[in-house]
Amino acid sequence: MRVTMTIVCVELPSQDSSGEGARDNVPFDLAAMMTWAETAGLVRREDWTLLDQNTADYGGDAAVTGAVVATQAPVVIFRLLDYNLERSLWLAKRLRSLMPATHFVACGPEVTRDSLLQKSHAFDALIEGEPETALAGVLADTATRSLKPWYRGEPVDAATMPDPYLSGALTMHPRKPVILRTSRGVDRLPSFASPHARGAPGQRFMHRDRGPKVLRMASDAGVAEAMFVDDRLDTHPEFAGYVKMLAAANESGVGLRARIDPARIDDDTARLMADAAFMEAGGWLGSTNARAQEAAGMSLDRDAFERGARLLWNTGIMVRPSVIIGLPFDDYDAGIETFDFLGMAGIGKDAEPTQHSLAPRSAIGLPPAS
Repeated sequence: MRVTMTIVCVELPSQDSSGEGARDNVPFDLAAMMTWAETAGLVRREDWTLLDQNTADYGGDAAVTGAVVATQAPVVIFRLLDYNLERSLWLAKRLRSLMPATHFVACGPEVTRDSLLQKSHAFDALIEGEPETALAGVLADTATRSLKPWYRGEPVDAATMPDPYLSGALTMHPRKPVILRTSRGVDRLPSFASPHARGAPGQRFMHRDRGPKVLRMASDAGVAEAMFVDDRLDTHPEFAGYVKMLAAANESGVGLRARIDPARIDDDTARLMADAAFMEAGGWLGSTNARAQEAAGMSLDRDAFERGARLLWNTGIMVRPSVIIGLPFDDYDAGIETFDFLGMAGIGKDAEPTQHSLAPRSAIGLPPAS
């Protein structure tokens, strides 16, 4: 049953002086969630809106608060990420005092049942996991003013997921990256990561024509950059053929970024990626320490990684591995060894050090909720 209401969706950027946070702030997942709700007959396009992009990207707290209050929407949905969590909590609390009749809902990878979010009293309801199926319950309960504090989203059929760009729900901006997605879920999850950070375990692939269609739109729109948000693009079952399709669609040479394991790259794949205008391949390296890799549920073929990284580098594709600082069994000497290895491979200066942390409900983080 369709619920008639105005729903405002808010995704705040990472705040930095460079402007990269604002540039990269694209509310793709919120738009995808609401587009799914449209196809399920839960809402119509006029029933929901994304917060004005300029306000979300560049507005201060007063501007964001004023823009949301002006809508007098009965439902406001925040997407919580590690870099916008604290600010989103503060603004939600402020908005609740100004909009007492409004229901405030949170979704995103930072939402877990055993986190401290429920104690923050910033939101009326939390959606954990993939949000689409849970949203149906949220909308129905909102209509009867019987909202529950917590909802669990179940995985949806990725092949039936609509794309927000193709549906017209999300607009491409030449100065922002276009978001591309080929799958939901993860191929292999490190033991310290949240099981909901990139969807449920087990990759579910979307229709193979979807990405090339979006990329062709981006090419026609004069977009400079597009970014795959899959856990890893190279796990696509038809990876080489898929990259060929991207190359055919990318007539203007939109620069592509993706997470890719260099160890799985050979000469032919590297050339195909160059033809498709890939400019950056990122991904979790973790550490070269074998004990740390094993403890984290990761693996590394050093020779294959170095060979693949050189092949990509030789075709002009930057390799940007993520080095995780503080893994179990790692120490100062292990860290030096990791960066020495990357330096010898010619990609040490492009590595991204990432601090190791335990996500709630990860395999070695907080225990699962009872």
